[in-house]
Amino acid sequence: MNECVPVCKDGCVNGRCSASNDCECQPGYVKVSSSMCLPDCPNGCKNGFCSAPGKYSCNEGYFPV
Repeated sequence: MNECVPVCKDGCVNGRCSASNDCECQPGYVKVSSSMCLPDCPNGCKNGFCSAPGKYSCNEGYFPV
C-alpha cells in the first residue's frame, strides 16, 4: 500500500476522519467535538430533541403537534 490515511484516535461518530484526530461530519450533522457529530435540527425542538437530521422526537410526557 502506497498511501497514508489520517487516524482519529477517539473515533469519529457520524462522520469520517478527514485529518489527524479531526472528523468531517456527514451531511445533516454538526460537529460538537473533534470526534463527534450530532444530528442538526436548525429550528430546535421545544420539549424534545433532534434524533436524526431534521427529525424531532418528543421528551417523555410530551406529544408532537
